[in-house]
Amino acid sequence: MNTRTTLRLSAVIASVLFTIGYCVVLFVPGTGDNNKEKNFTDFYDSDGKMLVAFLMGIALVAGALALVWFFNEVKSRITDDALSRVGYTAAVIGASAAAIGGAILLAPIGVQQNSDSAFVGVAVAHTLDQAGLGVMLLVGMTALALATALFSLGAKRAGLLASWAGWAGVGVAVVMLGSYIWLPGLLFPVWVLAVGLLLRTEPPAA
Repeated sequence: MNTRTTLRLSAVIASVLFTIGYCVVLFVPGTGDNNKEKNFTDFYDSDGKMLVAFLMGIALVAGALALVWFFNEVKSRITDDALSRVGYTAAVIGASAAAIGGAILLAPIGVQQNSDSAFVGVAVAHTLDQAGLGVMLLVGMTALALATALFSLGAKRAGLLASWAGWAGVGVAVVMLGSYIWLPGLLFPVWVLAVGLLLRTEPPAA
């Protein structure tokens, strides 16, 4: 498998899995209008809903691992300097925080399914939900926004991304800083897929 195919494969896998996992935020009760007591009791009374949420959590973890693979592929192509090293560190922190946040959010499911215990209660479930969201969206997506900006600039400077694409990546990173309201974070997997398709294997001839 050539290096270009590897990059594209990592981008496709990472973007698809991360998008599926990222949507667990909307599926599990605790955000927006989905935070009433009945939302919680209905959700945790349904084995089917909890199974779907658990599978989305697995997708999130797998997507985080695929993101590390993707950023490693990009890093290997651009200049190895402080910019790329900080960007890669931010990517690993962001992907890890997204996966950990998802695990915290899904903790009430684990308690109920793995120990055959009763529902932990609305207050506990809501607290864990908000804690997970904070780690995933505030820590994780902020770190991934930094990685997006630094890798976009690094690829542009190395001549592997067109200037407009590099600056577009910086714009995506700025919008991602609003990911605590969830929706702006959906631009991130779009950026990942775009870089996988647009990144050149070498700078254009002068």
